[in-house]
Amino acid sequence: MNILLAVTGSISSYKAYDILRGFVKKEHHVKVIMTAGAMKFIKADTFLYLGAQEVYTADDDFNTQKLEGTVLHIELAKWTDKLVIAPLSANTLAKLANGQADDLLSSVFLSLGEKQSILFPAMNTQMYVNPITQQNKKNIELNKNTFIHPPASGELACGDIGVGKLPEVETIVEFSLTYSGLKNDRKILITTGATVAPLDPVRYLTNPSSGKTGLELAKTYLSEGCNVVLVYGKNSQIDLHTLKEHPLLKAISVDTTENMYQVVKDHFDSADVFISSAAVSDIEFNQEDKKLKKDKTGTSLNFKWAKDVLAQMLKNKKNQKVISFAAESSEDHSIFQNKWDKKPVDLMVGNVVHNGFNGQPQGFGQNKNQYFFIKDGKVDQKQEMTKEELSKFIMNFTEK
Repeated sequence: MNILLAVTGSISSYKAYDILRGFVKKEHHVKVIMTAGAMKFIKADTFLYLGAQEVYTADDDFNTQKLEGTVLHIELAKWTDKLVIAPLSANTLAKLANGQADDLLSSVFLSLGEKQSILFPAMNTQMYVNPITQQNKKNIELNKNTFIHPPASGELACGDIGVGKLPEVETIVEFSLTYSGLKNDRKILITTGATVAPLDPVRYLTNPSSGKTGLELAKTYLSEGCNVVLVYGKNSQIDLHTLKEHPLLKAISVDTTENMYQVVKDHFDSADVFISSAAVSDIEFNQEDKKLKKDKTGTSLNFKWAKDVLAQMLKNKKNQKVISFAAESSEDHSIFQNKWDKKPVDLMVGNVVHNGFNGQPQGFGQNKNQYFFIKDGKVDQKQEMTKEELSKFIMNFTEK
């Protein structure tokens, strides 16, 4: 992806170095525009050392050495897939909101056409809440391809406490890459992470599923403009704070299998795709009101089978595409074959996992694993993929 990163005059402009690095590490092509205000805080050459393809300053629209027979602001608008302004100062916000074009950035902004721009304001609280600034925000949002991400709250550079902080670098990078100007009305329902089976007020049974696969799936579909409902086990290791302001994401935390079933049931009928990647606890205990004591438990615990969320949804399946995951400790194809025979989904993703106790950890919490794909009852040879590669593979399959 070609990303145009614009940096304006804010004390937080130094964070743009790390924002650039975040995009570059994810193998995107980045060019940088600095306003006159930004030049007072940070240096242009540093961006080049950190991987920017080119750095432009406010007056470069009139720099004959950089024009080379072209109109620079038009060429940059054509080159970029996405404009990210971080940080966005009150001054630049006012200029953009009123259609000024007196420097390179403002001229590029007006030239983007239907391409998207994502703005991350950063300023003192009183400047941000000022009615004029708020009106400027409304004006700029008249352009439906522009999204203004809410600033964070906390201690500001001046020592005040309030709203106006630039969001964390990770938030800016992740949000920018998953927010899409594409609009498709598909609804994707994803479960991820582990559910728990409570035994008493102190103990419960679960597994080490991190939920990372479901999060990666959510990011992949969000980047294509899909509406995503992500139902995740509350003990998952996924960090959703970077996407909490995403307008197309609804994240719902659950604990037990029954709780997950109820949420999935509520959203299944309206979904176009259901991806069951959660490591659902398949047993339930009759939960005790008080902590069980050793002298009263004996050497066995009574349990019952929990609801099979996937099986229940398959009974109600209409036109949805359904993808399931099967985690096993063996590569025996017959095991995956048997699972598919019992619950014939459009695509089953089989993976071999190990929690790391008395053995080498595999699958759980790892960014890469080996996967089997079962379609029409046939098991393909295993493929090694990262979770990101797997997510794109599944998305491509559901788009067919």
